Amino acid sequence: MADADEDSAITMPPWKMLKTSAPSGASVGVVHSARAAFGGVNRFASVAVPYAATDPVTTTYFQVVISKAKAPIVCGDAGPTKGKAIYADRDLPRATRIWTESPFVAMQEERNRSTLPCCQYCYLPLLSDAQRQWQDIVARWNAQVAQSQTQDPTDRHTEAKATTTTTTEAGQSEAETLAAVDEGDLDAALRSLNVSPQNCGLSPPGARCSCGEIYCSKLCRMRAFHEYHAILCPRNDPCSAMGDFLEHMRHTNDIFLLVAKVIARILSRYLVWRDIVKAREPIDMFYKKPWWEVVVVEHDQHEKLWHLYRGAETAEGTSGDAGSSNRQNGTSPNDVECVSEEKPQPPSAEAAASTTGQREQQLKTEGQVGERREERGHDSAVAEGIEAPASVQTQCLQEVLTLTHQLLVDALECNLVRLEREDQLRGVTVREIWRCCSSVLNFEFFAAQLGLFEMNNISLEVDHPFHAFIDILDPEVQSDSTNGHQQDHVQHSDAQSPRLDLQLQLTTEDQTVLGSVRRVLEWEEERLQRSRVEQQVEEKASEEEDGTVEPAMLLGFPNVEGTALFPIICTMNHSCDPNCTVLYTKNGDAHVVAIRDIQKGEELCICYIDVDMDLQMREANLREYKFKCFCSRCVEERQQLEQQTQLLEQRADRHNQDRERGRSSKRRGEGATA
Repeated sequence: MADADEDSAITMPPWKMLKTSAPSGASVGVVHSARAAFGGVNRFASVAVPYAATDPVTTTYFQVVISKAKAPIVCGDAGPTKGKAIYADRDLPRATRIWTESPFVAMQEERNRSTLPCCQYCYLPLLSDAQRQWQDIVARWNAQVAQSQTQDPTDRHTEAKATTTTTTEAGQSEAETLAAVDEGDLDAALRSLNVSPQNCGLSPPGARCSCGEIYCSKLCRMRAFHEYHAILCPRNDPCSAMGDFLEHMRHTNDIFLLVAKVIARILSRYLVWRDIVKAREPIDMFYKKPWWEVVVVEHDQHEKLWHLYRGAETAEGTSGDAGSSNRQNGTSPNDVECVSEEKPQPPSAEAAASTTGQREQQLKTEGQVGERREERGHDSAVAEGIEAPASVQTQCLQEVLTLTHQLLVDALECNLVRLEREDQLRGVTVREIWRCCSSVLNFEFFAAQLGLFEMNNISLEVDHPFHAFIDILDPEVQSDSTNGHQQDHVQHSDAQSPRLDLQLQLTTEDQTVLGSVRRVLEWEEERLQRSRVEQQVEEKASEEEDGTVEPAMLLGFPNVEGTALFPIICTMNHSCDPNCTVLYTKNGDAHVVAIRDIQKGEELCICYIDVDMDLQMREANLREYKFKCFCSRCVEERQQLEQQTQLLEQRADRHNQDRERGRSSKRRGEGATA
């Protein structure tokens, strides 16, 4: 009978094997041995507990990752609340580039691909028509110069101030500011800086895949192919199973592609290590929860409080205080909805509850009091930690995820079978992959990865090559960076340092060309900003007429926008008063830079949200990450808020007492008169 069961299991199709819930005796033995080896934790589980900061596996993993990045940091334990943390291993002066890190997985947002194409591995911008764009810019600039020269000097001087940025040094004449530019100045500037167009994003793609993905070089294409793209490539077949998944992803949420890349990377690592625990080790360093538990609960609570607040505010005929709720780009792209900048700040639960009575009076006329009471009961349950019934949004998300997961599993099966026939799986069979990697191919792991990205991702923002040129050619930036580079040439040199050294050896003619190129690019960026702001104003006017909402327009040169997961950076904890920030130069490699002097042993922190928000807005945005910040800034602002509240309460008490005394005096006077 056992032999018959074994034969039936072998002949079972892979997708049925994946959904089988009862493990075989051999599988149970493997699980028990895994639990014994990892301190009672089942590392084969779909949603395994993240490795603790004191775990030897964590220590070894981060030693390897940190040594590859050549970073003067260590990973340590910040306590049971914060868990793993990154600490400085030596003193770090302000403006120090601490380390540079490549993402474990990353993606460019789908809507951004047509705006600014880039290499789909290193995310270097790829301007196929860079020369044509530069020629158009020069033509517009020279036309502006010719027009200004036909005007009288007074009008020309006024227009020069209005259309150009003040980038000239003291003593530079107006004629130099409005001088005509040659189309070959950009190439001359690149030659003077010893920079090739291929290295700064001013060249077309250097390689392409048969599916249409573009890369800056054959090396990037080869790396992408071996790390994940071989398993995810739809080839030149739009009707393939992987093509169906990608089409579904484009019409739903492009974050599904990032999860697919994670699974493909784990499978590729398994082909090398033949150990699924080792293959998924980078992902198991992070805390994971199902996507709907991260997104929907917080969003529902936030929206209900918001509608209560707005409803009472409308009934009173008042307007709320304007407050910026613009979230930083480093947040997740999976948010169900973001509060726009024009909405006032959502109140706390206490503030919303104080207006409930007036809101109920309004809802009674609409026959919606019962529904609102039910929603308030759900909010109270969430606030008290009571598990509420699954909402409609949660059910909808689960249905969408179920369909997406099934499409992905079918696509992976087809691609793996094809790779096995082509002998590209390093001798591993598809049956073995489905049996040994089932923990990363099921629905629970898929949903948990979405929750992981919601709480641990970081935005990927690479400047447009023209905008990067403006920063590189900025005299102040060059001076500051050159001074810092001279102070510590070996420890703090970066990708831009060779350009800064060459800047000291440039001739006067070269400096003139660089200055004119930067001036023209700045003028073009300001022109784009003005034209797009005008277009945005016109669109808002049309929105008020037909009620439609259009996405916000980009300002200036567009950037490469995406989402990434970095092994070290995404381990850094949050602080509203951070000592580090994450910057990008020419591609998707992230540079961690100290924004103030850091002492040895001090924890390195970044800000997950917009650092310019006030206390209430920061707390509202941090609910998504499931924690409350207790950094020095938040503690100080909470104390100030409490003091202000106490002061207002004391003033209110004194006012009530004075009013009561006045009423008593008035009653005594009326009694004496009577």
